[in-house]
Amino acid sequence: MLFKFNREKFAELLLVSDIPVLVNCTVPFDPVSRLSIDMIKELSKKNEDNILFMNVDLDEDESTVLIHKYNIRNAPLALLFYKGELIGRRIGCGNENCINPLLDYFIPNNKSVDELVQHEAS
Repeated sequence: MLFKFNREKFAELLLVSDIPVLVNCTVPFDPVSRLSIDMIKELSKKNEDNILFMNVDLDEDESTVLIHKYNIRNAPLALLFYKGELIGRRIGCGNENCINPLLDYFIPNNKSVDELVQHEAS
């Protein structure tokens, strides 16, 4: 499922979701950001039962809180949350080859979430 960012929806998804939430942070003038938006739309269709997706336009005023809280300096940036915690991030993902290593942990019969947390911490 794909959501457009707003503060209330973001907080609600992170607090109540039992499945991971991938937040795609973009800027409209960047070509790679535009590619990432299209990629997220496709991924949300393929993985709607396993992962929630949210697109965030970093040029909108409402995203300022997110920018400061998660120290966002580049776009596109994918932030992966699980049970309210940030467990992974990828900069510059305009295609599935970049983002799939994060998502593989949440697709049935793939790697464990513990492996992801250990990998991202190192």
